[in-house]
Amino acid sequence: FVISKGTCMVLCNGNEVVELGPGAHFGSVALLLGVPSSTSLIAKTDVTLLQIPGKIFHRLVEQAGPEFEASLAKPAENFQLGPTTVAAVQEEGRIRARSLLQECVDLDVDSLDELLGTSGCEIYMEGEVVTLCEREQVRLLESGTCSVVRSSKEVRVLHPGDVFGPDLKPGEEVVARTDNVFVCRFTHDGASVLLDSMYSENLVA
Repeated sequence: FVISKGTCMVLCNGNEVVELGPGAHFGSVALLLGVPSSTSLIAKTDVTLLQIPGKIFHRLVEQAGPEFEASLAKPAENFQLGPTTVAAVQEEGRIRARSLLQECVDLDVDSLDELLGTSGCEIYMEGEVVTLCEREQVRLLESGTCSVVRSSKEVRVLHPGDVFGPDLKPGEEVVARTDNVFVCRFTHDGASVLLDSMYSENLVA
């Protein structure tokens, strides 16, 4: 996204990092790495954003070359939010997910690592709604707790190790109950492998 008008505050782990104004962009590091963003933004004023679709963004970066790619990441690097830091956060997320999954899925080590290679770690703060643009995508709660809410009422609580997404009913949303809620999101193919392996493990048990 590029800010055309207004200002936004960048938040990381609930802390204000930097205020962005017209001409500033955000989301490029996550797109370059192919992972969820490690930051969130709050509009400080009325804001107009310009959206660049991911496929077009990658095509432009490829055409422009490595120097342009480095220039996109440089502002984030100044606040320790660049590719190196984001990649480290993602790897920590995969380690947590591996620890939670290895006891409940019927996969060998290599298959589990391949599955986790399709995942991305999302971070939410208390009160934030977990992104569920595609409910068929499976998500694993790695740390913290979340509420499943329907019609403003909590219907159940999710704890680390819980898998959710396809099981949610129409009108339900997932809200972080604590700060630093880490959620592991899987691709469609990865979700199928995960659900099949968990189902297989349950049959054996």
